[in-house]
Amino acid sequence: MRDPSSSGTRINPAGVGVTWMQVRDAAVGAVRRGWPVVPGVCRRDELGFPELCPLEDSWDLTPITDPEQAHEIWTRLRPAGVLLVCGRGIDALEAPSRVTAVLPTLAQRGLRVPIATALPPSRWLLLVTTGSGRLRPDLAAASVRLHSIGEWAELPPTTLEGYSPLQWATTPPEDRHVCLPDADTVQQVLAEALHAGRPPARRS
Repeated sequence: MRDPSSSGTRINPAGVGVTWMQVRDAAVGAVRRGWPVVPGVCRRDELGFPELCPLEDSWDLTPITDPEQAHEIWTRLRPAGVLLVCGRGIDALEAPSRVTAVLPTLAQRGLRVPIATALPPSRWLLLVTTGSGRLRPDLAAASVRLHSIGEWAELPPTTLEGYSPLQWATTPPEDRHVCLPDADTVQQVLAEALHAGRPPARRS
């Protein structure tokens, strides 16, 4: 894995109150859960705003799935951010803050979904098992995004320049054998709740 300093790319800072060791441990923890990850670095977009991108151009072909490799890479590239490679068994639904009112519905339905703050601020990231790879039109109209094949999502405690570190609102299970709800099921529950204007009644 190349040295980012050779291309002028700046490693993403760990952020205030977050150490590079915490970021490294988060990367290792993600891999142990069976989540493929890659290092994230801070670059400037065409307008000059900071954004997080994978370090390697071939990031989707070489995700890190070994805990020892993750430990070595995030120690050497400290404090690189942690990017989840989506579409390889796990996806991410990104929702605006106005959708958070219906998030308790997921727990009411018995759906254990890890939820984290997202970038940009005022958005939330819901981790789910890869489904059909399609986003419902009604959710797209509500500014929900689906990160799947060919995309990535930032994991806590990754930080983007000028923002606070990402945090877990609902922590993920430590056991890699615990299956997350699939993307299509979670989309269905969110859509029902949004259409109803309130969390629907709990199903038996």
